[in-house]
Amino acid sequence: MDRVNMSQHQQQIYSEVVAAIREVVPKVAPERIRPEAALIDLEIDSLRLIDLTLSLESRLGDAVFLPDWISRVEHPRDMTVASLVDFLADTVAQAA
Repeated sequence: MDRVNMSQHQQQIYSEVVAAIREVVPKVAPERIRPEAALIDLEIDSLRLIDLTLSLESRLGDAVFLPDWISRVEHPRDMTVASLVDFLADTVAQAA
């Protein structure tokens, strides 16, 4: 997935995911947060994943069930920004 091929809803979610990642791990350089980046490479461990969940819920105004996303991936390297955006785009209500 690249940003050019994202729907408007995915673009909005992507922006919120990037902002949430920057909030949770502020020392990660913004240019490292790309769709293909694995969360593990962005220094997001299991504890930070909880913080990411809370930040996303606040930003998106909807419940975020990241265990559902985690159960869909086969390997931690598959937990990318793009796969998170896809999951959230499918599960979080679109703004009216």
